[in-house]
Amino acid sequence: MEQDLTILTERQRQVYLLRAQKLTFAEIGTQLGVSAAAAGSAYRAACRRLRTQAILLETPPAEEKSQSVAFPLNRSELEAVVSALLLLQRDMRRRAGTGMRLRDPLPPKAARVADLLHRAQTALAQADAPRPARKDME
Repeated sequence: MEQDLTILTERQRQVYLLRAQKLTFAEIGTQLGVSAAAAGSAYRAACRRLRTQAILLETPPAEEKSQSVAFPLNRSELEAVVSALLLLQRDMRRRAGTGMRLRDPLPPKAARVADLLHRAQTALAQADAPRPARKDME
């Protein structure tokens, strides 16, 4: 799979491409007018960003692994799940990069988290909904 280098900053892209040519950080630093440490730092940041992007774009599991399972939760546990999913969703959007617009399709893993969050919030709302009074059978 070819990597999308457009997610990198200009400096990260330069360092990453020079490192791919087997240059040392000292050589890269000299060529770009920065220190070897700055070149190394930019390279590591580029690798982290590319690794994160690859994880977010990973394909979802096969359909046979999508079977429903019984996993009962009480209300406080469901609230904790919703809170954790909100944090995860925020983190995934941040890691996906600032270039991601709201109308852009979500990467597969982020879409799965968004779907799970929606289902958990719906279940929580249903738990909060008043239940109709039952008439006692006489």
